[in-house]
Amino acid sequence: MTPAKPRLTAQYNRIRAWHADDPERQKQECFERKPTLSQMQEAIAAWVYRFRRANDPEVLQRIARQGVARDLTEAATGHFRIIEGGDTPHIALYPRKGHWGLMKQGFAMLFPGAKAVVTDPKGPPAKFNLWAYIRSLKGD
Repeated sequence: MTPAKPRLTAQYNRIRAWHADDPERQKQECFERKPTLSQMQEAIAAWVYRFRRANDPEVLQRIARQGVARDLTEAATGHFRIIEGGDTPHIALYPRKGHWGLMKQGFAMLFPGAKAVVTDPKGPPAKFNLWAYIRSLKGD
């Protein structure tokens, strides 16, 4: 008895048109052939370009909010564990002692659309010296 052939999914059944003169597709294919590190460097370069040309105050606010949130989260994170396998692989983050509130605030700013589930409401909020943080950004 021979095993049954696997069924093709909708992705493989889709008809794709090929155009020899499609420059956007050529650029995408060239990008996808690069190693992951080079792709990440191009993504960073794209963000640098976006930072430099952001004339819209809303874009500038969003960029600044993301920068502050990343800095808050980075300052609060002591270490993390990557747990692979099982049904739900996940990452567990651990704050530095006394920085739990700072980590929560940073994550809430980084991921405003994500659902937050509080499992243990105990623990006092951590104090964060916002003035020292702003001075460190200005280089004073």
